[in-house]
Amino acid sequence: MFQKKAQILNWWGKVFLIALLIVFIVRAFFIQSYTVSSSQMETALLRGDRVLVNKVSYGIRMPMTLLSIPFTFDKFLGFKSYSGLVQLGYHRLFSKMVDRNDVVLFNNPLESDKPLDKRSLYLSRCVAVAGDTIIVKGSDFYVNGIKSVSSPDLLQSFRFERSSKDTILAVVNSLKISPRDISMDSLSVYSTLSRYEVFLINQKLPDSLQLKLSIQELLSYDLIIPEAGMTIALTEFNRPLYNQIINDEVGEAVKIEDLKSYTFLYNYYWFLSDNADDAIDSRSLGFISEKNIIGKASVIWYSSSDEDGSRWNRLFSWVK
Repeated sequence: MFQKKAQILNWWGKVFLIALLIVFIVRAFFIQSYTVSSSQMETALLRGDRVLVNKVSYGIRMPMTLLSIPFTFDKFLGFKSYSGLVQLGYHRLFSKMVDRNDVVLFNNPLESDKPLDKRSLYLSRCVAVAGDTIIVKGSDFYVNGIKSVSSPDLLQSFRFERSSKDTILAVVNSLKISPRDISMDSLSVYSTLSRYEVFLINQKLPDSLQLKLSIQELLSYDLIIPEAGMTIALTEFNRPLYNQIINDEVGEAVKIEDLKSYTFLYNYYWFLSDNADDAIDSRSLGFISEKNIIGKASVIWYSSSDEDGSRWNRLFSWVK
């Protein structure tokens, strides 16, 4: 009898270990769950959405930090869950380029004090790929000279005259739109809305009451997104843009200020989040290297919030 129980326990132990190994392999190489904890991708992704990240979409990035507690990221019970003593270099199997408009999970390029695969995670939308030239003029965005159509979910600050507040809010309520971050001054009312929401509202308003962007002229800039093998001449104007990624590629042994030109080793991308007013993306992080790319956000498998509880209508919807 005792021997039979021991055999059963042994069998279940093997089943458990095999199942644990399968889950570990799937999570490490194929699919990872990520919880959206900020509003920077609203309204495409809401705070509290749990998304499945496809790690195969751009090729499988091999693990770099070998001494790590399984099923943890960088902390376990408040302590560091890994050791940086054994580090492997960057390798990716079946490498593919990121496509424009993909929503991508990547590691923070600025946390150089941590191993690459243990740096903070961010989710944002790819707007330009390696080799592109991007130009930003006010609220307009150009890729290779062609005006890019922004996502209809892009959140921006819009304004309207304070004297028309009651009329406009009545239209907003009739469309069942919830305005965000409402504020006022002596002349205007300001609110954060998506471009699609503003389109719906303006369709019901006369020309004299149309909602407009709060700031018509924003910071403008243009730059080339580095591509592997591309040589870029360095000038006093563009050198600050490329300093960080050149230093990341060659280390501090090379004096960047002495370089006249540089040939890049990796492909880079430019990310902008849909909620421009509440975002950490390439405007603060700079170029994102292919090394930092983890995978493509593909499916919302669960969603909840403290206010609404479970949002069943978002279950198993595609990330757009």
